[in-house]
Amino acid sequence: MEPLNAVSLASAVIQLVEYSAKVLRKGKVGGIHISAANTLGEATLLDDAIANLSDLLQQLGKTQHVLHNNNSPLVQYTADAQLIAAAKDGAGVAKILQATLDQAKRNNDVDEQTVLIQGLRSVLNLYYSQKTISALLDRLSSIRKQVDISLLTSLRQNISQCSQDHPEKIWFPGDEASDSHALLLDGIKHHDWKPTKTADVSAFSDSLKDFVVNGDVESRFVSFILARLYFTGLSDRYKVISYITASFEGDELYAKLSKLNPGSATNVVNDVAKKAAGIFLWAYIAVHLLLSGLSTTTRIYNVTARLDALPSGLEQLFTKLLGSLNTVELKHACQLLRLVSMKTRPSLLELWFADCENDDPALRNVARPLTENEIVERLKTMKSQLNSRCRGLLEVESSHNRSSAVPSKASHVTWTHRIAKDFVRSQRVWNIVLDNTGHDAFDPQWHWANGQLGLFKTLAGTTRTKAFHFTHCIEYAIRVEHRLKICPVKFLDEVGRTTATYPNVFDDVVPRKLRTSVNSFLEFAVLFNFASYVRTKGVTVPREDLLHASRLLGLLDAKQWEGFAKRLDTPADSNVGFEERKRETKRVVDLLLDRRDSESGWQRAKKRLSGQRKT
Repeated sequence: MEPLNAVSLASAVIQLVEYSAKVLRKGKVGGIHISAANTLGEATLLDDAIANLSDLLQQLGKTQHVLHNNNSPLVQYTADAQLIAAAKDGAGVAKILQATLDQAKRNNDVDEQTVLIQGLRSVLNLYYSQKTISALLDRLSSIRKQVDISLLTSLRQNISQCSQDHPEKIWFPGDEASDSHALLLDGIKHHDWKPTKTADVSAFSDSLKDFVVNGDVESRFVSFILARLYFTGLSDRYKVISYITASFEGDELYAKLSKLNPGSATNVVNDVAKKAAGIFLWAYIAVHLLLSGLSTTTRIYNVTARLDALPSGLEQLFTKLLGSLNTVELKHACQLLRLVSMKTRPSLLELWFADCENDDPALRNVARPLTENEIVERLKTMKSQLNSRCRGLLEVESSHNRSSAVPSKASHVTWTHRIAKDFVRSQRVWNIVLDNTGHDAFDPQWHWANGQLGLFKTLAGTTRTKAFHFTHCIEYAIRVEHRLKICPVKFLDEVGRTTATYPNVFDDVVPRKLRTSVNSFLEFAVLFNFASYVRTKGVTVPREDLLHASRLLGLLDAKQWEGFAKRLDTPADSNVGFEERKRETKRVVDLLLDRRDSESGWQRAKKRLSGQRKT
């Protein structure tokens, strides 16, 4: 669990449970509101805790899953699980408290405090016994200690790493090394914490005793909160500030602006860093937006105005970026988002071929290797389209640090962050994406099939590389057939014609003993038992070609098929058994040959009859 998340969740649960326990405790109800100010203050804190609890639970559930998959220490994982379980129990208390608080806030009586306390007590007595609340309190007491150690261990590791990365900047400018924050961090950094042990706050360092408030509801977390105020995003803040500074200084237009007004230019950098609040992704998006809008007529106050117009939240920033597109641009952006949602880290060039108005333009393109200049032009175009349509959501991986970097064949497209992907895949945003692409009217599978065929036809490479493109074309053809229940014959025909352009592709796919036997895609389809293609194509080819291909029936064994199938990533329910595929292909070929024999006999009879009439 992330340290700051542990603090937030633990604080929320503790507030809820201990506040509930106070309400239930007979004879001490009046102690909750010594004065109006104290009562309203506690109610506000409690309300905030309730409001944050469900979001924290959802977020931490994901974090816990990730940590578990990454083989996190068992003690930490157990503490996370127990804390989340306690929070779920606390959520039941929260639901009741929230309803009572809402009712109290709607009440216009002068004695609102009495209404609140009596309402809480009556409702909690009805649904929760003193024993239940006490049991939850006991669980929290033991959980806190485990969370303490996990949190301290993580803090210490991060602080140590930050000190190594920035030995000359242990503290931020203006901080006093002797203040409570510095002593706190120093105590955490130099204490030898072991995750397998449990301890109270007072155990980590004598220097912390002055900063722990005895008897406070969150006594074990006071030090963590102090650290949180100072430490939040410590390493990220250095990273963010360095990135912002380097980006602005490296931009030619902004460098000219800085010379004209150096003070204001420095303020812009600081303002971006301040608004980013340690979130690198926000800074990364904001910097690109600000720099891409620069021109020779731009002034510093224009940059400041654009920065002020950017919302500080990531989701709000994403929403603003999509909302700034016109209808045509939004449709294109949604198409790109659907394509990248379906495929992990596609190459930039493959996306260029897949990003097309029609489903199959690659069918009409000539199969020839593109020159380096032609490839670079396509890559630049695709990168420009991504920047203008999906800035902040998608990025070109090879140019993360420099927006002016020239993309290459090795460039890939990826999400800027998992947060961006989660935002797009949220129900609200995904419905917008589907509506703007016509739902099923836009078929990402067809577009990716087109993208792979484009690579196969135009990208020079070794035999192994071309065989890789070939098998992926087969894979997409299977996916399209599985979805539409129709074999994409024209697509596979073009794959076959392209194979003739790049010799030796079959040699890398066909088993060694059978390599010289396959000279056409029809023969390949017969050998590998692609019955649906043979059924459709066999009607149109000369009988001699079909008869020649039929010699390959049954020559491929199950082990050889399994070796080829491992190269394909196809839907599970599309993988019919090998023997069944084999029988179906033989039945199709025999049926086609029998029909051709009947047709040939009828043609001969017609010729004889025609000759007799003439005589």
